Amino acid sequence: GLEGARFELMKTDENNRTVAAVTSGADGSVRCDGLAPGTYRVVETQAPSGFLRNRITLDFTISDSAQTQAVMVDAGVHTGYQGLCRS
Repeated sequence: GLEGARFELMKTDENNRTVAAVTSGADGSVRCDGLAPGTYRVVETQAPSGFLRNRITLDFTISDSAQTQAVMVDAGVHTGYQGLCRS
């Protein structure tokens, strides 16, 4: 995984209100606890040094019945984001 990517988690059914800002750990994963049922969007806001920001957003829903369960959202594997900037 890619450590150090920063993400915002927004609640899309509440006018895209930001509910969390998180940074990926050594395994590339992030964790947000205590989310209420609703619809959310994850956006990468900053890539680690030497990488380009992934502009693909991920939408997901937490149902009312999932309130007492852990919900895992898999963003898949994103490759080819390492970039080179030249002036």
